[in-house]
Amino acid sequence: MEITGSRGILWVTRCTAEMLSDVAPLVMYRDGKLNEFWDMPHDWQDSFINSTHDFIDSIKLDREPVLTGERGREVLKFALAAMESSKKQNEVFLDSYEDKPIPEKKGFISVLMSKKGK
Repeated sequence: MEITGSRGILWVTRCTAEMLSDVAPLVMYRDGKLNEFWDMPHDWQDSFINSTHDFIDSIKLDREPVLTGERGREVLKFALAAMESSKKQNEVFLDSYEDKPIPEKKGFISVLMSKKGK
């Protein structure tokens, strides 16, 4: 995955497999310099495991988690904007990106219950 920003480029070269063993899990190009980061967990599951452990610790220690609700919303906003940008084949700027309303979906049980109430 390539992330291009105004200050540089990040290449994330791992997900759940190691396809390119001679390429670092994270490569950053910034200010004309290339940096490789090898010594880091690089499987997607690591972030979920670490976030869950931190959330549990935050409850036990009565502190804010590293990934607060607000920050989680920003991460989600970034992911949704990236998908929208890909779909439109055009840039989407986060500062102008607006949340889209979620269409109301009724599951099987909701439909049954609404028919029963009529």
